[in-house]
Amino acid sequence: MQPQTAVSSDQWLVILRYLLSTAGGYAVGKGWLTTSDMSALTSVLIQLATAAVPAAMTIWALLKTTKSAKIASAQALPDVQVITTDPKAASAGVTLAKPGEQVTVTAPKS
Repeated sequence: MQPQTAVSSDQWLVILRYLLSTAGGYAVGKGWLTTSDMSALTSVLIQLATAAVPAAMTIWALLKTTKSAKIASAQALPDVQVITTDPKAASAGVTLAKPGEQVTVTAPKS
């Protein structure tokens, strides 16, 4: 089994909770906040962080699924040499490949 390198959203929330507890304990100890203030603040910040995760994922998905992002992703594959897009190809009778279908491309005969 390979070690997990990505930090999950649950792990980030635990880290945030510990950081808030540490900072809050310091602020309460200094008299800057009361215990109830810190409890309410921690609760609100955890709720905001929880809401921010799906929002950030949605924004990321919108940016990564643009046509230019898809082309850039395909172009980054080691076996891909050139990607050419031609809006006239569809009207010229070019057949599109279906997902999972193997396609063999040959050079035109000259």
